Amino acid sequence: MGRSSSRAAAISAACAIVVASSMAIYLLGKRRRDQKRLDDADEPPVLLDDQVEQDDQRGPARRIQPLDIDECRVVGELLASAPENATCWICYGEGTAENPLVKDCSCRGIEGHSHMECMVHYARNKSEALMETHPGQDEEGHAEWFDDYLRPWTHCGGLCKQEFMGYVKLLMGKEFEKFTREINDEEAEAEDYDSVGREELERSTMVPIYEGQLVAVSQLLRRVRPNRYLITEGKEIASKLIEISTAGDENDDRAEEYIECELAFFTLAEIAEIEGDYEEAIKYWERVQRSKEIHPCSGLNETISKIDSLRAELEGNIDQADSAWTAPTDDVVEAARDEMLGYWAEEERHSVSAISSELEFSRVLTHAYRRIEAERVLARVLRVSRQYHGEEHSLTREAEALLRESRQRFVLVDDGAEEEELPLDTYQVTALDEGGNSYIAHGPVDDFDEWVEAEDDLGDGFSLPIGDVILPLGTPVVVTGMPGDGEHLNGKIGDVRKGHTDADKYNIKFEDQSLEDTDVEGRYLRVLFDIPEEWRQPNYEIE
Repeated sequence: MGRSSSRAAAISAACAIVVASSMAIYLLGKRRRDQKRLDDADEPPVLLDDQVEQDDQRGPARRIQPLDIDECRVVGELLASAPENATCWICYGEGTAENPLVKDCSCRGIEGHSHMECMVHYARNKSEALMETHPGQDEEGHAEWFDDYLRPWTHCGGLCKQEFMGYVKLLMGKEFEKFTREINDEEAEAEDYDSVGREELERSTMVPIYEGQLVAVSQLLRRVRPNRYLITEGKEIASKLIEISTAGDENDDRAEEYIECELAFFTLAEIAEIEGDYEEAIKYWERVQRSKEIHPCSGLNETISKIDSLRAELEGNIDQADSAWTAPTDDVVEAARDEMLGYWAEEERHSVSAISSELEFSRVLTHAYRRIEAERVLARVLRVSRQYHGEEHSLTREAEALLRESRQRFVLVDDGAEEEELPLDTYQVTALDEGGNSYIAHGPVDDFDEWVEAEDDLGDGFSLPIGDVILPLGTPVVVTGMPGDGEHLNGKIGDVRKGHTDADKYNIKFEDQSLEDTDVEGRYLRVLFDIPEEWRQPNYEIE
């Protein structure tokens, strides 16, 4: 069954945004190869029992199958999140080591916890009851009916009514896949479908399900430390989507079917990078590129530069890998903004989908060297997520981590070594000294990830003269002490968009949109540590 061009464009645009969000692998030495640390040594978390005994209120037994043990793996932090006095909101039972309570929604405190089996049985009951009122594929009201049919699998049925997140979202998606297959088998038998009819039914129902699962995997790969279970699941789901869309031939580049696979290709490319298999990563990034060429949209240039960077790194040419990386273009930034505003138009601003879209937008802004706007977006997201979803919600923790990282300021210093020895050292600066002519610095930074984790133990630091530093791209700055024709720029803030030159000047993109991009000498620039809250960008309202 063919997919509409608008849906294909939406899939491709979403992948472009995620590509842009993943492309700052070379900034400040933070390379993707540092993420190769798979958590194989960790013991797998507790697995749930095959099935709890059902009672009369848990739906017809003919459709209840034991949960697959491999589909019940969840991170230890999730299993440990249930307070001792929490009970399952569905069966009122307590959690045990063999059958723990899990939660990844917006319910607060002891609310919202449940057994995984109970959530599946609850969703099955709700969906089966709605099947009696199915209006038909082409009849009025089908879209609203399907939203209600799907909701028990994607949203908490407890107090918060918000979307599931993380591993719960992934596991419920996989259970919905099993449920849908059962329904498909019944329909195919009742309607006496031939093999072609069965294949078309399978494809039309399973492709959206696999896409939803891959979105959950992609989110988890960026939000948690990659582990072997998550990587295995991502590979399996992506392979199933490719198989069902291309009849097993992933080199088949028929337009609609190939675009359908773009999210699968993207996921496999990401996983290959995490595993350090750059040849495999390049193969799948080239498939992403092919998809974007078939259906032109934003993100093509970024994908090409991604491939060039990986090829250079595979050949051991680190300098070329750095120079090949290209920041997201204005088109990609605006596509991300439109995606975010689209969620705002369709859903409440505090919904999980709306907040997730803002977090993606902040990533794109950061990688496009728009750090000031990114920090404002993150500050708003954190405030809203705390208010509506609570301190412990995964979105709140993600916003906190991104904002903390965004607020860190790093500078480069020439250590005088020979060129081939990479003479630039990285230091973190945390404030100006009392005279305003030096930074309080810490470092040098040898391992970026370890440095970020140990930020609370920086110590007193040392004085680093402003004239000795080189400002990286994206550094928020304020103009200070500029004389003559440039005096009107004093006090104006902006981001460094073009780097250090022989004349010791930086091109600054000012937040005041009445000002043109301007080259400013480094001696008149100071790193901006605290972003003023009073500024508002005209085309993006921040409450």
